[in-house]
Amino acid sequence: MRILHLDPSLPPPERRICCKCGKNDAWRLLLRECEHMICVPCAIIYFRWAIQDTNKARIKCPKNRCVARVHENDVNAILDPENRDLDHFMPKEHREWLQWKHDNDVVKYGVGGHLGKQCPICLNYYPPEAGCHYVRCPNKRCATWFCSTCERPAKSLQHFVDTTCKPGAEDLYRLFYIFKWLMETTGKVLLALSPMVAFALWVLFPWALQFGLPYFTFIGMHEKLYKGCRTPSNCEIFVFVLKSIIAVPVMFFLGFLLGYPSMLSVIPIFGMYMWIALVKLSPSSKTKDFLESMETVLLLVQSVGFGLLRQMIKDTREAQYSLDVRRIQEKAERSERLPANESGEGDKEKEQEEE
Repeated sequence: MRILHLDPSLPPPERRICCKCGKNDAWRLLLRECEHMICVPCAIIYFRWAIQDTNKARIKCPKNRCVARVHENDVNAILDPENRDLDHFMPKEHREWLQWKHDNDVVKYGVGGHLGKQCPICLNYYPPEAGCHYVRCPNKRCATWFCSTCERPAKSLQHFVDTTCKPGAEDLYRLFYIFKWLMETTGKVLLALSPMVAFALWVLFPWALQFGLPYFTFIGMHEKLYKGCRTPSNCEIFVFVLKSIIAVPVMFFLGFLLGYPSMLSVIPIFGMYMWIALVKLSPSSKTKDFLESMETVLLLVQSVGFGLLRQMIKDTREAQYSLDVRRIQEKAERSERLPANESGEGDKEKEQEEE
């Protein structure tokens, strides 16, 4: 609990007037940052103007000559949706919307305004990840994958092929992670995992192809039907059901035609996997010389610092982002000094004592 140390030169709270209207005939709120008093009706009008019209995360004290910022707990107290007494001044639904708007502005302010990225589904803001354009919404209830460049949903990296968006360095690193894993894993481990790799290539892959085609066809048609969170008409639902009855069996049959013949096409892939494992276990003289030379090159590259080049670039981008956020916040704080009477409300220059 925070204890307020009131200025002894000021009158007691029960005798102090509102710094906006100059009256003390209504419930009043003592602002904890500057100890100015404001009545609930004036506070609701002022906070609504500050949140709805100015879109500022940090709300200035309603007294013109005061440069203090209103504490978040004071804002929450005035907009508390559970306080039924506040319904006399503003409906609960309006206070809930203002509270949501204010919280959203605070998060946007924290991530640097336009530098932050916004989920296209739940509209939550988050700081960008350096070198990563294919991202997932941090909101666990949403968890939507989308492109941070165009801020549109993206189911896979195929999005960067179908659009003009370009993948980031981290996206490419994740894409080629399997090759990196093959090069760094020992031959004994690769050989021990070979039965599972064979099972995945000859059993799971054909099944996934056979059942995946009809499944993703149905999901794509369903998402198109409910695109934009709209409610489809009965006619559209009928057409969707009719298309599903026709398309799903066709895709299932096509998956059958492509799935089992694919068992032959994975033979070269498994052969390459086994070749890498065997070469690492018992390499020939030429292969051994090649691997040793590659190891020497890698050691030389790492010795001059290029082994951590990817991490260095990522750290530099994150540091630059933090610097840009601080600059934007400092600029926003300088602009928060409101000129007199900008809010359209009269302001008392001096607080009066009640006789």
